[in-house]
Amino acid sequence: MRKVEVIAEIANAHQGDPNQAIEIAIAAAKRGADAIKFQIYFADELLVRSHPRFEHFSNQAFSEQQWTEIFERVRPLAKRFYCDIFGSKALEVACKLGADGYKIHSSDLSNTLLLCQLAEIPGDVFLSAGGSTASEIAYALRSLRQGSEKDRRIVLLHGFQSYPTALEDSNLARIAQLKHWFGTHCQVGYMDHIDGSDPYAIILPQMAVAAGAEVIEKHVTLDRSLEGVDYYSSIDVDNLGDFIDGVRLAESAKPLPRLPLDARVPDKLLPQSKRDSRRTCRHTRSHSGNAHLRTAQFPENFFRSDHWAVERLGGADASETK
Repeated sequence: MRKVEVIAEIANAHQGDPNQAIEIAIAAAKRGADAIKFQIYFADELLVRSHPRFEHFSNQAFSEQQWTEIFERVRPLAKRFYCDIFGSKALEVACKLGADGYKIHSSDLSNTLLLCQLAEIPGDVFLSAGGSTASEIAYALRSLRQGSEKDRRIVLLHGFQSYPTALEDSNLARIAQLKHWFGTHCQVGYMDHIDGSDPYAIILPQMAVAAGAEVIEKHVTLDRSLEGVDYYSSIDVDNLGDFIDGVRLAESAKPLPRLPLDARVPDKLLPQSKRDSRRTCRHTRSHSGNAHLRTAQFPENFFRSDHWAVERLGGADASETK
């Protein structure tokens, strides 16, 4: 079974300081993060100059040279390196740096130019799906599949940032919905944005794993008590190791893979009381004199799974799961 991937999201917790970005990333890697993720953007590509936040993002953004220095320092320690990209220039920089994967914001799921450019570049793709409709997600997937990298890993990430996101707005049931719609084409994960000081900042991602999330994205910062940029949903990076341990425990409680209709749970996976009960039932049936009911009252193939064609997405029936 593939283990749940835990991504340490740096976002803007570096406060526009490359040294802080390096420090957070190295600390996250040492505490067991499966991947480190940064947001690469340029203010003039993200906003018009008259936007009230233009200066803020100009101060937060790094130059291409600064990104190169960050990658060179962090790459030897990070298992995988991902980048949020907010435009063609950001994609070009991330590609030059050799990123292992790229994340597209939900507002860019209909950005044909960016999607077509990304479709020709190798690497994993993460699509923010928390604020996206099914048709927008399908459009992005079609655009990516039309490129040369047709067999790449694509992950839909449910969740959204509301500085912080209220617990009641988390809507974990949508993980199953996304898997139902798109699970044959991509994985589904969860981006957590609960208040970092709330106990559910730890609990909710574990619940998401139980709900089927295969990737967990978690914001981290050096010291959330300083209330810097992006502290709202972040946990202190020093606590990331405990967070990952909790995800692994939740992962161990996941259910068995889906079985064919005529499959049985092996005896060795049952508690002793259930094994004893199963043996008793077998003995009782074999001596009850009612074995003739199986052939006398039911068609010969009644108890076979292929007699009951269970329709699934794509038109497959239960017999094809064997």
